[in-house]
Amino acid sequence: MEFSFNDIDKSSFTELLSVYQQHGQTLSSQDMEMAMQHVDTLFQKGFSIALNRIKVTIRKGKFNGNWALNLPASTEQVSKNPTAVFNSVTGDTHFYVSNEMVDQFPFIEAGLDNFIQEGMMTKKDDGYYIDGKVVNGNIEFTGGHKVPMFMLFAPFLMR
Repeated sequence: MEFSFNDIDKSSFTELLSVYQQHGQTLSSQDMEMAMQHVDTLFQKGFSIALNRIKVTIRKGKFNGNWALNLPASTEQVSKNPTAVFNSVTGDTHFYVSNEMVDQFPFIEAGLDNFIQEGMMTKKDDGYYIDGKVVNGNIEFTGGHKVPMFMLFAPFLMR
């Protein structure tokens, strides 16, 4: 697995990491306020993040993919309105699951078939593919389905 950050404000990112390294899981409200100031700066200046490569091979089965997200500079404070940044995100996503992987783990086939029915995945001779573009905060799959990116992240933001 390979991740990358590009065009990220080094100072804010370093300061944000420093807050977490110094205080770990026991952040005070003052620590959280400081951290959120750095998060706001990161999003105000914009950056991109990518999962450049994920590759899993189990016997003959293969799963691989990548995605990239671009978060342009914004005047919004993400700490005050976390959903505001989703509307401007662009990028793309690509994933592949081989037929051999499905043969080895047949319980995943029903889920993949559901993705096909929803227009989020396509089936080709060698396996299953997800290809999509992120436009204005929506993932637009080549199969025709459109999903607001916020819906994918909502469970994590609602804690």
